[in-house]
Amino acid sequence: KVVQLNSGTYTLGSTANATNFTVNSATATVTATGLLTGAVDFTASGTLTAGGGITGNVNFAGKSGTLNLAAGQLITGNVDNTGATANSGTLVFLGNTSSATGTIGATNPLAMVSFNGAGAINVPNNARSAVFNVGNAAANVTAGQLITGNVKYTAAGTFNANAGITGDTDFAGNSGTLNLAAGKTITGTVDNTGTTANKGTLNITGGTVTGAVGSTNPLNTVTFNAGTSSLGSTARASNFTVNSATAAVTATGLLTGTVGFAVGGTLTASSGITG
Repeated sequence: KVVQLNSGTYTLGSTANATNFTVNSATATVTATGLLTGAVDFTASGTLTAGGGITGNVNFAGKSGTLNLAAGQLITGNVDNTGATANSGTLVFLGNTSSATGTIGATNPLAMVSFNGAGAINVPNNARSAVFNVGNAAANVTAGQLITGNVKYTAAGTFNANAGITGDTDFAGNSGTLNLAAGKTITGTVDNTGTTANKGTLNITGGTVTGAVGSTNPLNTVTFNAGTSSLGSTARASNFTVNSATAAVTATGLLTGTVGFAVGGTLTASSGITG
């Protein structure tokens, strides 16, 4: 059976089971307080708030719909965009211990995945979106697999890239933190385009950043933890800190900022240091 979610603002007050839940109107604003069991399809650009989670796959199908996932809830399935239009659909995590267990944007990328709630938010599988937005200062996001898309901070939250990022990162004047796991790569730049310099902290544990760091405005801190790390281009930060005796860092481009050694470790400045 199919449950059609047509125009208007209304609530599904309990659990609901169907083969498909279809968001069928751009003016639909639906709140489901209980668990939805079945696939969720967007045939229009409406809004669905899943207050009790979803057991089933979600498909934006080229529509600019919005799915809000409440704190403490799961999407047990994939969130995809199979439509001909890439960068369609917005997935918003509203709070602590929320997660989507499957892939995100496997067929085509979403427009945005936004981490708007406080607390731990988990993205355990591959995810593709035009933008991944860290939108809460208390958000602590863990991406277990590769993130493909640009990471942007609109608040001072934390993003843990456990399998790397293919895309650019922008702290945008916010005091956010990006943690890059051991052996992983950010294939892109890490910048601070905000009007305030010295914002954003990049922690690298034996990883690589291929693009420039702090090109528009300097970051606050770049920290090199244990392992072999590499900066593939120029980098600007208020402080570069070698934070482990086993850190072995190669900076290919010019480093602009103060370099400090908290303990032992090695930094090879292939193009010099201004600071």
